[in-house]
Amino acid sequence: MTDLSDTPTLAQAKEAHGQPLSERSFTLTGRDLTEFRIELLNHLDRTEIDAGKVQLTEATWQPSPGKRRTIWFHAGDGSYLHHLDWDEGDEF
Repeated sequence: MTDLSDTPTLAQAKEAHGQPLSERSFTLTGRDLTEFRIELLNHLDRTEIDAGKVQLTEATWQPSPGKRRTIWFHAGDGSYLHHLDWDEGDEF
């Protein structure tokens, strides 16, 4: 699960990599911009976040033992937004 070009949507990611360990859809707010999600500011408009206009789906897979990959998708069309690779046990 290193190349994301083959998984541009949530549906395609599930088809290629199976069901995620976790999946959650939510409206992104300033309160959600913890260290774990701060990179999303590089891809989204802060004004839209503050206005409650950003709907996301966050899904996490285990590509290999001890590793995690969280991918954020636009909730409306399921298109890829950003991803974060991290180690199990990392604290954010």
